[in-house]
Amino acid sequence: MKKNSSNRIRRLPALLLALALVLAALTSCVNDEDVPEGMIDATCAGAPYRLYVLESWTPKTGSGVSGAYLSLTKLITVSMYDAAVEEGTNAVSFSDLCLAEYAAGYADFAIVKESENAVGGQPAHVAEFTFTLDETPAHCLQAVAVVGSRAYVFLFVADEAYYADYLDQVYEMIAVSVLDTSPAAYEMPNAAVPDETPAGMYCISPESVGFYCFVPLSWQRTATEVPGAKAPGDNTNVSAMMYSDSRVTGTDAYFAVCDEEYAVLPGFTVLETGVTEMSGMPAAYRVFTVTINGTEYKLQQTVVGGLSSLFGPETYVLTYTSTAALYESHLADYYAMVDAFVIR
Repeated sequence: MKKNSSNRIRRLPALLLALALVLAALTSCVNDEDVPEGMIDATCAGAPYRLYVLESWTPKTGSGVSGAYLSLTKLITVSMYDAAVEEGTNAVSFSDLCLAEYAAGYADFAIVKESENAVGGQPAHVAEFTFTLDETPAHCLQAVAVVGSRAYVFLFVADEAYYADYLDQVYEMIAVSVLDTSPAAYEMPNAAVPDETPAGMYCISPESVGFYCFVPLSWQRTATEVPGAKAPGDNTNVSAMMYSDSRVTGTDAYFAVCDEEYAVLPGFTVLETGVTEMSGMPAAYRVFTVTINGTEYKLQQTVVGGLSSLFGPETYVLTYTSTAALYESHLADYYAMVDAFVIR
């Protein structure tokens, strides 16, 4: 029986979409809105939407994912993300894509109900499904709205024993979510300006995350929820994030989780593994390939895993993504980013 983490409910389809698109299209940013009465903001800086949660919930956005939890001892979480979609994609087709990936990656997956509702005043397709999480029955609600070239996804994940108890609260949060429906240019959140910045580089991560990610001045920050940048001249890119999972107590455990998730990707092949250092700490790296729409992509991840925190082990991941043909072109820049990365 597969054992899967609730954190990965959000990341599996998002990962596939990100790889398929190579680099997400530029997004636009919602205007600041008054926080609804009785709610608090649980949105990552710069996201083209607003996720509001009830004051009894605790926002957790340090990993670069908009979301909140209700209890440290119970599985009761909400999260939200956006993704670029191809022309012609609607809420139902995007929802079906996500559901197919869940079905492939999670044990005992079963759709319970599908219906129509709204997210942020936009028509949305809602799917409720069950699966097994660490041998415990879990229940998820996914609400998808598509506006223009972007999909907005709201997720509520809970232990089956608590799901029905909090469904009314979840629908309150869905109702007050705000989506960007304007064509205005995206305004990225201000990047941090650390006291010590390596020569010829700049920081692309905001103060709201627990790390400094530096890239060469020739690289361009990308307007995505996870801090990232694009190489000059092509779509080679890097992204940085913190991954929190109670089972991931080190780099070996992180790569074991990856093996489960990436196994559904066509052509997933591990080419090389080894040890290195990042932020002055022991780290591991892995080079692997996947094939999307007939194109072979080659990636390298450098990982510092199992750092302790109030919320459990934290793993920091710096990912380099390129086509196999261009992989060597910017590899020296990536190694410079690894050397400059700072866990705060």
